[in-house]
Amino acid sequence: MTVAVVGAAECDLGLTGKSVLELQSQAVTRALADAGVALSEVDGLATNGISRFSATQLADWLGIRPAWCDSTFAGGAVFEMYVARAAQAIAAGQCTTVVISYASNQRSARSRTLAGIVEEGTPEAVFEAPFRPLYPISYYAMVAQRYLHTYGLGHEALASVAVAARERALRNPAAWTYGKGPLTIDDVLAAPMISTPLGRHDCCLVTDGGGAIVLTSAARARDLPGRPVTVLGYGESLTHTGMATAPDLLRTGAVDSGRRAFARAGLTPAGIDVIQLYDAFTISVPLGLEALGFAAPGEGLHARIPHNTGGRAGLLPPRPARRPAACRGRPPAARRVRRTPGSRRPDGPGARHRRHLLQPRHRDPGGRSMIDADAWWEATRDRRLLLQRCLDCRRFQHYPRPLCTSCGGDRLDFVEAAGTGTIDSFTIAEQHTLARVRLDEGPILLTHLDGIDDPSCDQSVRLAWQALPDGRHLPVFRSADNGL
Repeated sequence: MTVAVVGAAECDLGLTGKSVLELQSQAVTRALADAGVALSEVDGLATNGISRFSATQLADWLGIRPAWCDSTFAGGAVFEMYVARAAQAIAAGQCTTVVISYASNQRSARSRTLAGIVEEGTPEAVFEAPFRPLYPISYYAMVAQRYLHTYGLGHEALASVAVAARERALRNPAAWTYGKGPLTIDDVLAAPMISTPLGRHDCCLVTDGGGAIVLTSAARARDLPGRPVTVLGYGESLTHTGMATAPDLLRTGAVDSGRRAFARAGLTPAGIDVIQLYDAFTISVPLGLEALGFAAPGEGLHARIPHNTGGRAGLLPPRPARRPAACRGRPPAARRVRRTPGSRRPDGPGARHRRHLLQPRHRDPGGRSMIDADAWWEATRDRRLLLQRCLDCRRFQHYPRPLCTSCGGDRLDFVEAAGTGTIDSFTIAEQHTLARVRLDEGPILLTHLDGIDDPSCDQSVRLAWQALPDGRHLPVFRSADNGL
């Protein structure tokens, strides 16, 4: 059965003073009005970010009793996943009319922090949080650093993405930066640095906002007033959660999810006219265009295809916060295809930083749920860096796990690492240098760099130690050229 988007709308944007449920109500009722569908006809609902039971919460708030719901949380791309799930549910006869919605009041509630959220008991809390990364900015910053190094580019290359986004925002009265004047390359380069090489203008704006779309069968859509947008294809890919577990910073899950979506739709990148990308940071745009096949590796900044043309939030639009992006991207994308009012013609084609090693706040392993975390940290009392090794395939891995991630075997032991490796990428934030160090044994470790004034990707480093108050030590790395 063919399924189509028949309605799309956004709630109020900017600094609204409204609750999440109020903003959700706006988005849902406006999208239903756009579709010409009554609230009583909605028998499917997908949302998250409201509470532990987001779909139930919103259904109760709206006074509806859906036959199908989804409140899966899988990050910013979950709303595309909802489209796939909704299409499957409608095709299977579980429901007939689905609303997908999201809203955030992060600016009004002042609920967003640079440090982000670290969930206790996870490997990230045990092995990464002691180094105080900014979640998720530090990860994107290391991606950007690796990208610029690999392709011989400077920060000004990424700055062009923010400049283009502001140009589009100035033509959209709904954009957060509408009326605030143009942005120049020099403005971007001069802005306060957040996590090198990403400055303030490279990072997503935090505003209130959200959106909703309405899906139903193509047969039902023919009786509705608007022009339907057929769902042709979708694809998914899960990769990693930790900053150190991605084997290649420049290969994102979009490579596989895009390939699957194109295959399902029977299309290639050449058959696409306009793109709405998830774009939390300037690096996301070229990397996304390359991963999806719209540009060769390293050429994403020169892609000619119109992309992210909405200008809603005014950075890499649309942007109310990180998670709403995908849901808010759907209304302008739907309007672009439907050519409804509100759509616009697609566009035509550092400084040195003081750095020193902070005393990290060590997080204890989250109970016995963390396999071998205690053993790993206890070894640091003797200044020993342990790596887990599979006795079957002889591969090394980090973090410690109950199974080998290469062969699935469960015969594992610990081996002391040689303590040498190279810098895969790094970022300077809050006066310390965070890095991914690729050990000579293979695994990547999130760590700090100590005493390296001008680090570079692929630089050789060796292990050093920083004492913690409880007698354990934090593994850090210094230049391999420095003496002991």
